[in-house]
Amino acid sequence: MISLNTLSGLISAESVEKCVYAVENAGVFGDLVRRISRSAKLMLVCTGGQPHLATLVLLDLLCRQGCNIYYAGDFDPEGLRIAQNLKNRYGDALEFWHYEKEAFMQCISEVLLTQKRLKKLDKLEDEKLVLIGELIKLHGKVAYQENLIDWYMKDMGR
Repeated sequence: MISLNTLSGLISAESVEKCVYAVENAGVFGDLVRRISRSAKLMLVCTGGQPHLATLVLLDLLCRQGCNIYYAGDFDPEGLRIAQNLKNRYGDALEFWHYEKEAFMQCISEVLLTQKRLKKLDKLEDEKLVLIGELIKLHGKVAYQENLIDWYMKDMGR
């Protein structure tokens, strides 16, 4: 974990391949780090749920250098709100990573949602997120990104 104090002295940050893979879940992050070759020139960031200010500062610095962010999170109301907030902040520099029906169906759980949590989906704006929100409402269940690790590895070319 990088602290805001550590970042305070930086004026820029760069990724060799001009892309950053960001995941919401710390467990998924750990699995990816363990599976990625040590010689890979990839940048992988974990938001640990709602991103801390230090994470946002790092992503801001990377975007200023022309990096694209590929973001993946859980398919639950809170996870989709995090994704929406990041999209609002980074615009076209942020792409949703496997936010499609096939991915949702690959990792759907048995966890049922309450009406209160489902209501949170009504605030989504991005078209891809709205479609995932509709799937969540249809099934009444969340889906967790742990079952997409092999998909992520394939995308990263590792």
